Amino acid sequence: KLVEDMLFLAKSDMDREDRIYTAVDLSECLWSSILPFESVAFERGIVLKQEIQDHIEIIGNENELKQLAAILMDNACKYVEPEGTITINLKRVLDKVYMQIANTGEIISREDLPHLFERFYRVDESRVRKEGGYGLGLSIAKTIVKEHRGKITVDSTKEEGTVFQIVFPIK
Repeated sequence: KLVEDMLFLAKSDMDREDRIYTAVDLSECLWSSILPFESVAFERGIVLKQEIQDHIEIIGNENELKQLAAILMDNACKYVEPEGTITINLKRVLDKVYMQIANTGEIISREDLPHLFERFYRVDESRVRKEGGYGLGLSIAKTIVKEHRGKITVDSTKEEGTVFQIVFPIK
């Protein structure tokens, strides 16, 4: 998995133009990416809340968009508090699509937030042993969003939890 992730990032760094972009139903991509996490959430007593508008289409690469959703869902499941909540929202407003994946749990400090999308960055080294991973997931997520002409942000507050928001243009 580490080698695959490194290859993905290396290829993205080369600005290759061989990607195939088509009309993709982002609603379906998100649903199919949530499904594998439902059993994990159930076993841990995590509440999954979804508000996903149907048939939201953007121009993109379906596999990469599924990978993006899976990365964010994986992070949300890893770092949600016991018996906490993960909230998934997808909506279209005018010429933009807004996707949000949020979880309740430990707050990420303001100092760490700007670094979350850096390769190999980990908020806490103890999480490496506990949760695994190499610190590449969010870097890959940012790359996918950028390649789809979108923007990804993160905020973490006691009231809202940790919220990743992605904004994609429709065309």
